[in-house]
Amino acid sequence: MKQLQLQSLELFNFITYKEQIFDFRELFVDSNILLIYGKNFDDSNFANDNGSGKSIIYIALIFLLFNRTTINSDKNLLVGQFSNFMSVKGVFKDDNNLFEIKRFRKHKVHKNNVIFKINNKIKKKSTPTEMDFLIRQTLNIDYKRFVNTSVFESSDERTRLIHLGDKEAKDLLSKMKGLDIFSKCQDIVKKDVNNLDKKIFETNSKIDATIDKIENLKSIIKHHTKLSDVFDQEKTKKIKQITLDNTTIEKEIRKAKAINETEIEKLEEEINELKSVKKPNLKKTQDKLSIINNSLQVINDRVSIIQSNIQNLKDSLRFIDDSRDKIGRTCKHCGSIIKGKNIKRHKKSITNELDLKKKNIFIIMPELERLLQDKNKTELEIRERQKLQEQYIRSRVRIKSIGNEINQIKTSMKKEVDLLKNKINENQNRIIKIKLEQDTSKEVIQDLKRKKKDNKNKISNLKVNNRISKYKLKYKSAWKIGFGKEEIQSFALQSTIKKLNQEIVKISEQMTDGFMEIELSPEKKRTKSTKNIFEFKINIPGKKNLPFKAWSTGQRRRVEVIVSFALMNLEEAPMREIFLDEIFDGLDETGILKSKELLEIEAKESNKRFIVFSHSKDVRRLFPHRVYIRLKNGKSKLMK
Repeated sequence: MKQLQLQSLELFNFITYKEQIFDFRELFVDSNILLIYGKNFDDSNFANDNGSGKSIIYIALIFLLFNRTTINSDKNLLVGQFSNFMSVKGVFKDDNNLFEIKRFRKHKVHKNNVIFKINNKIKKKSTPTEMDFLIRQTLNIDYKRFVNTSVFESSDERTRLIHLGDKEAKDLLSKMKGLDIFSKCQDIVKKDVNNLDKKIFETNSKIDATIDKIENLKSIIKHHTKLSDVFDQEKTKKIKQITLDNTTIEKEIRKAKAINETEIEKLEEEINELKSVKKPNLKKTQDKLSIINNSLQVINDRVSIIQSNIQNLKDSLRFIDDSRDKIGRTCKHCGSIIKGKNIKRHKKSITNELDLKKKNIFIIMPELERLLQDKNKTELEIRERQKLQEQYIRSRVRIKSIGNEINQIKTSMKKEVDLLKNKINENQNRIIKIKLEQDTSKEVIQDLKRKKKDNKNKISNLKVNNRISKYKLKYKSAWKIGFGKEEIQSFALQSTIKKLNQEIVKISEQMTDGFMEIELSPEKKRTKSTKNIFEFKINIPGKKNLPFKAWSTGQRRRVEVIVSFALMNLEEAPMREIFLDEIFDGLDETGILKSKELLEIEAKESNKRFIVFSHSKDVRRLFPHRVYIRLKNGKSKLMK
């Protein structure tokens, strides 16, 4: 980050400023040294026009950059009487960028926030604190560095370095050069060392406690293992007995199955025998009988007809015999008229026909007998078949009865087997329950072993952590010594003092033309006449190593100015602008002239821009490039 240059500062309702713009581009046109004096029209008690509001300029700059006051007081006290809120706006630039910061206090919309722009682009953060950090990080600036390099006051303890004791002087230089970081580092390292010692002690305590815990776990595991062994033996015995019971039950099941299966086999054999009884075909025999009966009926009908014919013929013969005296009557046989001469012929005809009919009957009778035999045979066959039918029906009834009996046997056997199987299942459940109980006890042991293993791992980790802590402690202890006052701090302070002495010599040459030699000598050994080891040696011709208080007021003030300029050059300021508030107070005319020459040289060689605040009319006459602050009616205003 290049050195910042202040372009402008705009105040609204800031303490005694209602509205004011400080355009440093215009104020530093002709010179890099600007004198600002004051005129107080409101309070005549202020001598030399003090209290007009000159110092408020750098107070506003500190508020703008760091959101604080110089004495870290309540920031609401910065709000003036002209409005309900106040704001400060500053514009800065470096070689590449333009920065704009505007900070508010008690604003209705912006509250106490800050707006930050880089090259007219607004930067955003979640909180004001984050935005403040971004501003400091972007501008590479912090409060301590700023107030130690950019602001010098006559009442500043840095101008009284000569008066300070060892501790105060060392603290001041350490703050200016940031050497107090070593003390902070030592404090941090001390804390780290203490924390590491504490951590190691706590770790050792944890290791001891964990070892005790492991021993206790071992004892508990041993106890539970014994209980588990006894428990396992009892469970094994019970399981063995239950297994034997199940074996016996399984034998009973097999035996019951065998008995029932044998009985079922016998019944099934009987069924097979009964099934061998075929169902007789009665219909066919009955149909045959019907046919025979029909045939018999036909033959009987024929026989009846023939017999009827025979009877008729016999009747005709009797009629003829009876009709000898009835010649002339009609013959019942042939229907012709009976004549005396043909009676014999009629009788013969009838007798022949009667013989024929008898012959027909004789022919029919064998067939009739055969049919009767067939009928008798068929009826016998029907009776046999009816017996077979009855036997078949009885066999079917028996088969059904046997089937029911088999089903009853199977049902009974199933119930019996199911009961036995239920006993087996109950026994199996008992075995499972016993095994689960056994597993539960083992789980306790496994859990204890796991805890034991975890504790061993914990010890290993604790030992590793202890080794790491001891390793860190070794180096932290070394840094604790290194950051001590007799080590790095001492070397850094000696280097700072050496550079400060070089600056003092250079500035003293310019301020006194080499007439006065000033040197900070911290190495001087304590004597009865020496109050502090950390003090200045001041020499002029004819006077050497006189105490500071032995010099005249003008000489003392000149020494203070020399030391102030030397301190100013100890570290490069983050900004080109250096604010010098009343640092020429107490100087004689020669001292003021020399100080002015020194300022001009510094402004030319280091490219610094000095803003000198002074109420002295003698100082005012020496700086033609000047403006003043007027306080009137409670309002400060820049006047040219």
